[in-house]
Amino acid sequence: MHQSPGFRLNKPLVAFQEIEGEAILINFDTGCYFSANETGSALLELADSGASTATLVQGLAERCGMESTEVEEAVAAFLNDAESEGIVVPFESDGSAQGPPEAAERLAYDAPRLEKFDDLQDLLMLDPIHDVDQVGWPMQAPADTPAPTPKQG
Repeated sequence: MHQSPGFRLNKPLVAFQEIEGEAILINFDTGCYFSANETGSALLELADSGASTATLVQGLAERCGMESTEVEEAVAAFLNDAESEGIVVPFESDGSAQGPPEAAERLAYDAPRLEKFDDLQDLLMLDPIHDVDQVGWPMQAPADTPAPTPKQG
């Protein structure tokens, strides 16, 4: 069977939720969260279960009523950004992944964009079970503080 490069969401390190057409993603490995516009969200939805690059390009073009060649460069740039941020990871697609949904709502074309936020990075990187002292979460224990030991008895 022919193999072609594709992308899938980097689960379980990335959480993905679509809200009113916009994608909200959290990379638990870096503590950054992201927002993708409606066309970016459509691409991430296709990549959620794994899709070849050609399927991603074709799927977005069909949703926007355009030719694949008109969106190919923008899709490649979006996937490059998403991969560099750890949102998607490449894989070898055997072509068996499903294509775009048949009844998908038509989108007005806007180049897919991924916006990065790191203002909650420290909080998202806390481990509420292990990175605390006697004060408790969300207070992070100093790096030189030994972990509390469970009481016996």
